[in-house]
Amino acid sequence: MKRIPSNITDFDNLKWIRIFFRLGLLSYVSWFIPLLITLILKFNIFLPSYYPLRIFTTILIYWLGYQSIIQLRVLQERKYLRPLIASNSNTLKTQSLVHKSKSNKKLGIPEEIVKSILFGLDQFEKNKRYTSQNMTLTVLAKELNTNTSYLSKIVNHYKETSFTNYLNTLRVNNIIALLESNSIIRKYTIKAIAQEAGFSNSDSFSKAFVKLKNRTPSEFIKDLK
Repeated sequence: MKRIPSNITDFDNLKWIRIFFRLGLLSYVSWFIPLLITLILKFNIFLPSYYPLRIFTTILIYWLGYQSIIQLRVLQERKYLRPLIASNSNTLKTQSLVHKSKSNKKLGIPEEIVKSILFGLDQFEKNKRYTSQNMTLTVLAKELNTNTSYLSKIVNHYKETSFTNYLNTLRVNNIIALLESNSIIRKYTIKAIAQEAGFSNSDSFSKAFVKLKNRTPSEFIKDLK
């Protein structure tokens, strides 16, 4: 049985933290205003001046509670998704190597290096290394003991697309296969699905999905239902 990576709790979409600090800043401003009024009135408390502070504090507390529920749900969904993605054995048409019908003459790369990189890409796809959010051309080139120039040329030549499109296609198709075979995850948040697919946030996942399927993930899931 494959070991589930321990980085399930890593979240790259941290917009909620920025919103938290903005709300916190408003709370400080709301606190400063009654303090200033109290000083002007020579420490005579004017209760209505504290109303904005109470309002923003209440909003902040409820908003944090809401975010905690959302993040907990995403975490639980990712825990369920992780082993499913790792064990998903669906063979994708876009993943098959096509080097038999290709010529290496125009690449200017030694034949042995080409074979080595193609084999590495095959293992990269089979082991679903593309689901890592940190995966880039540089990272993969280092893993395959080659340089970015060689890797980029080979992907462009044999996969007939750019490295970014190659990576996103693998990620999206892997999720599509899982959505088609498992009705449970169709109820999951797009955020959880996106992060387990390998995307840092739901926006980039949706854009890649639309580019490949001409519809959003939500529309695709709705059609499956």
